[in-house]
Amino acid sequence: MFIVLTLLGCAPLTLQQKEKRWGTHPPVIKAAFASNTVRPGRLWRVYLDVEDIDGDLDRLYVFIYQAGIGMYPPSVTKLPQKFSHGLKGYFVLPIENFWTWGIKLDMEIFFKDKAGHKSNPVYFSVKVVYKKSQPEEVPEELDRYLGTIGIDVRSPLFDDGGFWGGINWIWGN
Repeated sequence: MFIVLTLLGCAPLTLQQKEKRWGTHPPVIKAAFASNTVRPGRLWRVYLDVEDIDGDLDRLYVFIYQAGIGMYPPSVTKLPQKFSHGLKGYFVLPIENFWTWGIKLDMEIFFKDKAGHKSNPVYFSVKVVYKKSQPEEVPEELDRYLGTIGIDVRSPLFDDGGFWGGINWIWGN
């Protein structure tokens, strides 16, 4: 009997139960921008202004596609309680300095709240180049570090994840 009651207590909530508890409004990305170029070895900044009027903003989802690599495993970041009504600032994506010049990344970002509602997605493309880019005009309220996107960008030369294993195709080994 105890096992049955325990399993019933662990049953997932329905959408109606979640909406009753946390609200019916999805999060909204009001503004989002980023540079379309970044230098190797630098941090690429993604500026976001997100609002959730229900106060249940929960997670940030980032998906990256790179030619020669494919789709990276997604980055899912649990947001601290202080951001439950929204956030303004930037997240960074570290770009490796070793053999990353010339790569292009396509990114999708969205948020989910505790009820399971998904925000409007935003899309970015960035190319790793050695030319100096123009500094971004950043509104003061968005010039606040929020965290790091947990994806390790790598060179297509090392597409198997190993340090030297992926380079063998160059020399035909």
